[in-house]
Amino acid sequence: MLGFGSTKSQDDVTSTLRWENVQLQQQLTSSNEQLTQSHSDNQQLQLLVSEKGQENTRLQQQLTLANNQRQRSDTENQQQIGTLRGQVDVLQQRVTSLSATNRSSHPQEVEFWQVSPEEVSIREDEILGRGAWGYVAKGTFRGTTVAVKRVYPEILRQTTVDRIRREIRIMAQIRHPNLVLFVAAILNEQTGPMIVTELLDTSLRSAYQDNRVGPNKRRIFGDISSALVYLHRQREPIIHRDVSSANVLLLSLPNNKWLAKLSDFGSANLARDATTPGEGAILYTAPEAYPQPPTSSQPPPQQTTKIDVYSFGVLACKVVTRTFPKSELFLRLLSSMEGVWRELHPLITSCVSHSPQDRPSMDTVLHHIKQLDSEP
Repeated sequence: MLGFGSTKSQDDVTSTLRWENVQLQQQLTSSNEQLTQSHSDNQQLQLLVSEKGQENTRLQQQLTLANNQRQRSDTENQQQIGTLRGQVDVLQQRVTSLSATNRSSHPQEVEFWQVSPEEVSIREDEILGRGAWGYVAKGTFRGTTVAVKRVYPEILRQTTVDRIRREIRIMAQIRHPNLVLFVAAILNEQTGPMIVTELLDTSLRSAYQDNRVGPNKRRIFGDISSALVYLHRQREPIIHRDVSSANVLLLSLPNNKWLAKLSDFGSANLARDATTPGEGAILYTAPEAYPQPPTSSQPPPQQTTKIDVYSFGVLACKVVTRTFPKSELFLRLLSSMEGVWRELHPLITSCVSHSPQDRPSMDTVLHHIKQLDSEP
């Protein structure tokens, strides 16, 4: 019994060992297969890395080639730009040379208004008027009696010359029956700048002071208004900025009539550039154009055509009443005007309103003046 049992037990052990060996062989085979697969995967990865490395090398080569081409292109572009700039410089020199030749050959085409001092003679003993920076005298230009405006030599400087050039530029561009006719100008360092205009008979200031205006006030006011409407309705509006009885000149007509013309454009400027305060006579100056205190930190206000409307109102009141008191008495004078010319009083009162927005345009003023039935 014992021997049989022992044999059986050995067989069981052997069988077990054989089964375990089979299991181990299967595991070994599976491991070998996994190892083989891993080796294959590793080879594929190495091949992929190699391919990516080659592709990266190609990309680096392409990038280097592109950079080289860009550098060559930049160099060529710089060379072309330099060549073109040289050609532009040559063309500009030719244009400058041609312009200089054209100016020397055809000076009247460049500045048609400019004449030589020899063509104008001035009668220094016949002064027509004096101002802060110049005077006007009778003169002769190409056989015609004219008025010549000249700057005092002692104040002649670049700012004065610039101001006269601006006046000439404006006068040379405007033409109207109620504006003094600009004839010519002189810009010469030896004689100083001069402006030549037509010669009229007298000024409105002299006429009303001598009681020679007569029944012409409505016509004169209409002439002045018409001139200002023309200036204000330019493509770039012009503000006269010095409307006064001294700057309104009169031409005698038959039957004791006067033709009024606005003169002196020394203070005139384009509305977009008009900021300088205190340009005209202070008693004619609108409040918004008063000179500012030296201590003021505020910029000067932009000026509008309503400045001329205010000055016109003061002028009309002065001519109607034949009085020009100090500014503090002006309101009293304006009130007295109602008893002199009731029909015109409301219009003039609105013209001298303190606020520019409350003043009418010169178009409106001209319309109302044309509607007046009579005058005192």
